[in-house]
Amino acid sequence: MKNQIFSSLFWKLALIFLSSLLIVSLVFIFISVKSSGKHYQEVSQRISRPVAKRISKHNHLFLNGQLNEAELKNVFHDVMVVNPAIEVYLLDTLGNILAYDAPLGRVKVEQINLQAVKAFIHDEENTFFTATNPRKPEVEHAFSAAEIKENDQLIGYTYVVLASEIYNSAIDQLLGSYYLKNAGWSVLVALLGALLLGLILIWLLTRNLNVIINGVKSFKQGNLSARIQLRSQGELTILAEQFNLMAETINQNIEELKQLDRLKRELTASVSHDLRTPLASIQGYAETLSLKNKDLDDTQKLEYASIIFRSAENMKRLVDDLFELSKLESGQMEPKLEPFSLKELIYDISAKYKLMAEEKGIQIRFNLPDKLPLIYADIGMIERVLQNLIDNAMRHTYRNGSIELGIEQKKNSVEVWVADTGVGIKENELPYIFDRYRKTSNSAEGGTGLGLAIVKKIIDLHKSSIKVESKLEEGTRFSFGLPM
Repeated sequence: MKNQIFSSLFWKLALIFLSSLLIVSLVFIFISVKSSGKHYQEVSQRISRPVAKRISKHNHLFLNGQLNEAELKNVFHDVMVVNPAIEVYLLDTLGNILAYDAPLGRVKVEQINLQAVKAFIHDEENTFFTATNPRKPEVEHAFSAAEIKENDQLIGYTYVVLASEIYNSAIDQLLGSYYLKNAGWSVLVALLGALLLGLILIWLLTRNLNVIINGVKSFKQGNLSARIQLRSQGELTILAEQFNLMAETINQNIEELKQLDRLKRELTASVSHDLRTPLASIQGYAETLSLKNKDLDDTQKLEYASIIFRSAENMKRLVDDLFELSKLESGQMEPKLEPFSLKELIYDISAKYKLMAEEKGIQIRFNLPDKLPLIYADIGMIERVLQNLIDNAMRHTYRNGSIELGIEQKKNSVEVWVADTGVGIKENELPYIFDRYRKTSNSAEGGTGLGLAIVKKIIDLHKSSIKVESKLEEGTRFSFGLPM
């Protein structure tokens, strides 16, 4: 019977709760007593802050650089009569104790660290300071301090401890009796009330626990439709509702993980697809530099090296953009919009395809207005769109064909197009060309079917649309709009 009681969750929780309350109660009493003493010292320092300064100002504690014994006796006597709760110490400029009013043999240090003393003297914000208590050097205490000057020259310090050993003992006894007694009764009443309330709440929590356990077990065993239904109200009902929400979230996460897995596979394919162009550019110009190094002048070499460098940078940016695109597809990121010159971007991108176009016998033509306002879009993503469209046109355009890059200014936007004189697309395949991995029947070798899908996603993220017009054996024209 005893083992059953202590193995019960209710009694385990009750014992843990009671132990926690006892620990918290003891900590509360300890902190209360300590805080009360600290508070007393801080109040004493605020009230008695100018005491040391007054002693230094109205008494001649030094005479011709020497201690004024007669004046010191009067000061010590007057201070003890007026306020027996303080102790007065006279320090030299190094902090050594020269004189004090404490009984012989009770002062345990010969020197005071002046760091806190100097900070106190120069403080203007009533900050609370503590320093060495010569009678109890192991415990720092509130104090008051002031400089002693003779002929405007610093010759020592007045150091006042704001509570004597006897007074401290009385305060300790008072705190030990008054605060401890009141804190003890308060904690005892709070402890009993919290314990009673806690036991009731624990019972309510454990009452329907079996229902929750069975629901969790069913879900764990693979019944993803298992849910917990409780008629009663309380924390356990909230727990059941949260479990139901968690189960729904887990089901959604499972679907998202499946989709994420697909995206990861697509990302791998996209990387290999989109890195082909800059790699080809780097390889082509590097090979030209290697084979025709003697035939090229310095200007041509520098130009080729610059193109290689830009292509390498572009390749790195493409990798970064592909990872960002996977985040965009999951709704974690949005395009970074900024104004830029689309005309300059088209010229820069076409330069990377110059060597490839020459090798294939394809002419790249431009239909660009002389004056064109800046557009407002994500420059990296638009660069990706143009690269994918040009790359697509390169693969599907016959030798001696052409690719046209054009811009037409509209009212509040510009229309961009990439047209080729390639093989074209069948009319019944046009609605599906932007699907992932979807290839047309006359697709060229080497394509992955991801390029146009990436283009469509980027244009969608810019709240625009892309259009395609195509005729077999005549060519294809892709166009999309961008805001100015």
